[in-house]
Amino acid sequence: MADYYQGALMTVVASSASPEHGLFPPKISSVPTLARLPYRNRNGQKQGFFYVSSYNLDMDKQYQEHVQKSELLTRGWVFQEWLLSQRIVYFTPSGMFMECKSQAPQNERGEGTELWKDEEPPPGPTDDPAPPPSQDQLYSQKMSFALNTTTASGISRLWYDIVETYSGLALTKPSDRVVALSGIAKEFRVALDAPCSPLPTPASEIVQQQNLSYLSGNWFWDIHESLLWQQNPGEKGPPTKIPGFPSWSWTSASCPITWERANASRSSYLEAEILAVTNAEGVRFICQSSTNQSPVPTATTAAARLRLMNPSPRAFDVNTRIATLRINASLLWVVARERFSLGADNTSLSIAHTLSGCKETDGPWSQRSFWRKICSMEKQAEICGWGSFEHADYHGENLGQEVVAVLVSTTSVSGGGYSLGYIWPWHTVYNVVFVRGVEGVGSYERIGVGKLFGKEVEEGYRMAGRRVVELV
Repeated sequence: MADYYQGALMTVVASSASPEHGLFPPKISSVPTLARLPYRNRNGQKQGFFYVSSYNLDMDKQYQEHVQKSELLTRGWVFQEWLLSQRIVYFTPSGMFMECKSQAPQNERGEGTELWKDEEPPPGPTDDPAPPPSQDQLYSQKMSFALNTTTASGISRLWYDIVETYSGLALTKPSDRVVALSGIAKEFRVALDAPCSPLPTPASEIVQQQNLSYLSGNWFWDIHESLLWQQNPGEKGPPTKIPGFPSWSWTSASCPITWERANASRSSYLEAEILAVTNAEGVRFICQSSTNQSPVPTATTAAARLRLMNPSPRAFDVNTRIATLRINASLLWVVARERFSLGADNTSLSIAHTLSGCKETDGPWSQRSFWRKICSMEKQAEICGWGSFEHADYHGENLGQEVVAVLVSTTSVSGGGYSLGYIWPWHTVYNVVFVRGVEGVGSYERIGVGKLFGKEVEEGYRMAGRRVVELV
């Protein structure tokens, strides 16, 4: 599919089509206002006339109404077709609009829009629901979808931006959550496998193949960050689980999702060790960096061991829907209390927001209306973090639900160490996913995500040690 749209001379988008009028809707009469002025040469002599017309001040409004806000661009399947197309032509009641990857959209008179220059209002505490995906954000993504970034963090950020927008679009079949994004994923995979790939040079071809593995909407090379998605349902309300997808993947949530932005200057450390990955057909690979701890039978031949370490490209391609993660991580029991307040009394939310290292520009704040206060088992009256729970059993106001926090990564944050009782200004933030046990020894399903901090959390993870679990 990607080849069709990227190789086309242009893509015609029926953003205003109807059964009555087909592709070409009735055109709104908008004869441009002309003014005839005399033309004079350098000597001041009159030599004919020239015409000027006023700029179409309604163009931005027309583009928003007939293109950006069209029902067609709310469809999940259309998103990748739109994003992959090099050049697009829209037929609307206001005339024809054209856009490409390198220039601003313009109408048939050559007048360009200025929507991409708009600045979004600063975020702040509010009880208003989250707005739908920003169409201005869509446009900026199309301009940046060149995959020519030179850093791993840059290509990672681009992927998450695209997924955040895509996750809020409509699909007739929720089961298409992965396949409707496969064309874009394929292009990412090609870019990641190119000689000029922004990823660090792999230690071997096996590691390279593992990095390219695609696990239900997530890239293996960035799996730790991928695990830390959270719900952003807005007007759609609490999400429901989509069957047929792993609970740890964003593809299992029937709502828009997002990732908390982290300050690039902060030091982060990966804590959970990925031991093995298994797909729905039982095809499994064992991560090369973890083979010493992985349960590979001693009698396994070298060839068999290589197969376990080297994932088949077809087994974990861009259409992979199901994958089980076998990880070695620290688990800690904590208590999930009531939700934070977003009203005038939002002091505790502000403190938790700051101590967990979230950027002040993160938004919208309405997604935090789903944040619940997290406390340690020892001090259940003191907040030691926040949790966002997408699982239906954790949407209520239960004041004391005990949950398991799996440590995924840690981040060093400055500015809150003294207030937490440390003798230095920085402290460690623990990025976790909340899980609960399911049928099967050592198997867990994800129920939420969060960030923890404080000495009780630090001591708890130090005493907990590590254990092998499977995320399904």
